[in-house]
Amino acid sequence: MNAKVKPESMSVVQRAVHALSKAESEAKLKELAQASVAITTVADKPSYDACHDARMRLKTVRVLIEKTGKAAREDATAFNKAVIAEEKRLLAIITPEEERLAGMQKRFDDALEAEKQAKIAAELARVDQIQWMITEMREAVNWKNGNASSAEIALQITAIEDTPIEEGTYAEFTPQAEDAKTATLARLKLMHASALEREAEAERVRLERAELAQLRADREARDRIERENKAKTDAEASRLAAPVAPVVRAPEPPPFEVPEPEPPPRPIIEFGRSRPSDEELIQCVAEHFDVSPFEAFEWLIALQTPVAA
Repeated sequence: MNAKVKPESMSVVQRAVHALSKAESEAKLKELAQASVAITTVADKPSYDACHDARMRLKTVRVLIEKTGKAAREDATAFNKAVIAEEKRLLAIITPEEERLAGMQKRFDDALEAEKQAKIAAELARVDQIQWMITEMREAVNWKNGNASSAEIALQITAIEDTPIEEGTYAEFTPQAEDAKTATLARLKLMHASALEREAEAERVRLERAELAQLRADREARDRIERENKAKTDAEASRLAAPVAPVVRAPEPPPFEVPEPEPPPRPIIEFGRSRPSDEELIQCVAEHFDVSPFEAFEWLIALQTPVAA
């Protein structure tokens, strides 16, 4: 091996060869191994001694190589530990400063990231708020599940109309907000017209029912008066028809005029369980002849009133 080559510039294999070359060279070892090839058997004392001498020469060289290798390994281990210790010593000089600079950079990076995340959160909150306002505007048509009165719907229309759609508030969602306002107002106005019609119909039905109730009450009052008058007439007729017991005459009372009894009302036809109500009969006659319920009621009353002979 070239003696001019420094160990630190050698490869690992080269350094191992260099360390063990101090024992014996490779050429001498090959020569020594070939020296005893001729010994093939031990048959007597001379051949035994020759085999023993050759083996001892090989053993001596082997032990020398092992001792040299062990020494080289121990030196390498000590060198390895020394290198590690020196590495730690040198790193201890510069590592604190590197870590200080790294901490400064990390704090700066963390601040930038926190600022970035805060901007993202603020943007998300802004978009969510705008979308919530637009959704609330659209949901105005579902107020009270569509059962609001016309007055309540009118108030809602006024509130929506008074809601300004400004770019400073809705930003890039301004067109969406304008569309929502337009659609909501159109829907609310339809609902308002429908509520007015519904309330007008309810008022018409209420008035008709009140009128029918009054007509029924009037009829019942007339029937009651007729029954009372008939009862009085029947009682007077029975009194006149009874036999008079002989008594001492008393001064005669002034003549009593018996009113002419009214004929009994025409019998009312009894219906079965399927008989329609009075209101249904009156409504049926009114719709069939295209007259008011009051006039239909008068017609039905006339059917029960006997015609004078």
